[in-house]
Amino acid sequence: MICLFSCDLSQVLIHCVCGKFDAAVEAAKVKGNMTQQAITSEERSEKSRRRLNISKKASFTARVLLAVVFIVSGISKLYAPASASTFVATILPINAETARIIVIPLSLSELAAACLLLFNKWVTMVAFFSTLFFLSAFVVGLLYLGENKPCGCFGDLLASQTDEWFVLRSLALVFLSLLVLRSHVPQS
Repeated sequence: MICLFSCDLSQVLIHCVCGKFDAAVEAAKVKGNMTQQAITSEERSEKSRRRLNISKKASFTARVLLAVVFIVSGISKLYAPASASTFVATILPINAETARIIVIPLSLSELAAACLLLFNKWVTMVAFFSTLFFLSAFVVGLLYLGENKPCGCFGDLLASQTDEWFVLRSLALVFLSLLVLRSHVPQS
């Protein structure tokens, strides 16, 4: 009976006057279902807004964490590039001087990536390349896992080796990069 009153009263009266009480009840049921669908739709949109808000916070946090890692890594390699140069010369077939030439632009690109992440510019591109970079570091870490070579990821300031922590850190940074990438790629 409550559904009967929630539908369009004129429609019910017309059906009742014409002797089509069943049609009036059916119209009331349809209106009741529409009301229920509207409530369900509102609940879904509220859940979607909450999920989007959490996603924005997680993306922002991931962007800031990646930026901090890039800043610390870039500055420490610029300040003391020797261990990073040695590691680059170990994994690539180049001499130490060429490796040092590679480390300087790498450090500057890390600082540029940090700035772009912090200022929310070209985030998709930065997240894509940082995902590839950290995925490469993860693979290198797996290849050199048992050897515990100093990687120079943070220059000579912070001791870092190709051990289990290197692999786990690289994997965590891959996931952070993917989180940022996922939240900034337009959904179709």
